[in-house]
Amino acid sequence: MADPSRSEATLSAVIQSMARVLYDEHAVDSLLHLIVTFAPRSIAPTDAASVSLLREGPRFETANATSEEVIEIDRVQYSTQEGPCVTAIKTGEPYLYDAANPPEDWPNFTGVATSSGVVSVLSMPLILRERTLGALNLYSHLPGAAELWDRVTATEFVDHASVVLANAAAFADSARTARQLEEALQTRDVIGQAKGILMVRDGCDADEAFRRLRVISQRANRKLREIAVEVVESAGPPSPDDGQRPGPVRAE
Repeated sequence: MADPSRSEATLSAVIQSMARVLYDEHAVDSLLHLIVTFAPRSIAPTDAASVSLLREGPRFETANATSEEVIEIDRVQYSTQEGPCVTAIKTGEPYLYDAANPPEDWPNFTGVATSSGVVSVLSMPLILRERTLGALNLYSHLPGAAELWDRVTATEFVDHASVVLANAAAFADSARTARQLEEALQTRDVIGQAKGILMVRDGCDADEAFRRLRVISQRANRKLREIAVEVVESAGPPSPDDGQRPGPVRAE
């Protein structure tokens, strides 16, 4: 059995490491790497680990793992819809797999686990505010591992991991939204500048200037923003014929 004091000290160090991760666009990847790296050190008798995330579809994806062997075992679970990981995510409850007493309806998973020397798997769902994000999968090749799992530490580990992952994901989403808004504002500004240049140069109003930009964009099969940038930087390409009808505007 695991030494409780050692497990507590290790878990404390892991939590501190997660807390030190700077929230930026790479925060989620950094945290996933920390989770699978520290799980074998923190939770006995784990010697390999992976994090499975639930995506839209729904579909499952191994976001990080300690080895290609684990990734392949996860892949079999996803493709056959059998195994502790899939079960933990679907039910929202931990699932313990014991090779000494495998479920009869999991022949594919049992086969790949046995061939890899995996004797036990503990899959712990990652849950935040009643929403299942995925699962932390703990693998062991140690004989008798099914009787040795440190469930208390595993539960504390996944509880904290769920919170920091959700916070990092929320930060990444907000940062992405901010970047998209900034890009939209920059696009609006440069198109406005290009319209002003055409209005002065060609003596047309704002609507006509915008129409001409659209025509050039359609003819060149290029984004409107790209054309506007060229107008601003170099006084613009030749104006289109007034009688030309504008085609559909390409997506920004």
